[in-house]
Amino acid sequence: MSMVQARFLGALLIAGSALTPANAEPAAWTPLQLSLWNPVQLAPGDWDVWGIRLNAGYGLNRTLYGLDCGLVNVLHGTFMGVQAGAANLAPAGGSALSGLGRGVQLAFFVNVAGSLDGLQLGFSNNAEDLAGLQLGGLNLADRMAGVQCGLVFNTILNEAAGVQLGFWNNFGIPSELVNRMRAHNPVLADRASARRCEGFAGLQAGLFNTAYAAPVSGAQVGLFNRADDLRGLQIAAVNVADAMKGVQVGLVNIIGNSPLPFFPIVNARF
Repeated sequence: MSMVQARFLGALLIAGSALTPANAEPAAWTPLQLSLWNPVQLAPGDWDVWGIRLNAGYGLNRTLYGLDCGLVNVLHGTFMGVQAGAANLAPAGGSALSGLGRGVQLAFFVNVAGSLDGLQLGFSNNAEDLAGLQLGGLNLADRMAGVQCGLVFNTILNEAAGVQLGFWNNFGIPSELVNRMRAHNPVLADRASARRCEGFAGLQAGLFNTAYAAPVSGAQVGLFNRADDLRGLQIAAVNVADAMKGVQVGLVNIIGNSPLPFFPIVNARF
């Protein structure tokens, strides 16, 4: 299922959830939630918030539709609106529409979302499934349709269509790293190798651009470009591709599967 199809299905699920059957017991909810440190809060943590939640310390609820402000804002289900705080956590798990979010997360330190259509702005941004924009120091997404703009590091682990802009842009997990992990932590290595990279389509622009494990369709522009399988364009001082259909422009150009594996200034394989 493509990301566009998944988004359409998610929208249908959310729309359908508004039509609660007559025999279904509605979830408890409150228009105002005040939290000191869960469970010291007005409404229990398994209630929904339709309105405003203010957290002096750590607030926990199931879902939120509206405004969420505080130090540490935690949700276990659907999120629609704005979260603003030191840390915003709306991970997958906990409800029938677990982790679905539409809106904005603004954090001084960290934003975490299971699935988000919208914006994450913070020092560290993490989304399992993102359609929109991540803007911060460190950005991580499992799947993305949109833009990552990171001061230090951007990475996508599975599938992406869009743009990465930053000091270091990365897609996928290198097989060499998985093999080294296996010697020290086989369980973690198995989890990493189980991630099946679908591919990246778009642009990586930064000082360092790396792409592993799946085909990249598009362009890498920077100081150093490295790709396992690239279909498109590389522009940098040093360009390296194990397999390629396209053009490299730079001082050092290496194409592993080419009859001419190295050539300065311009190298190509079609």
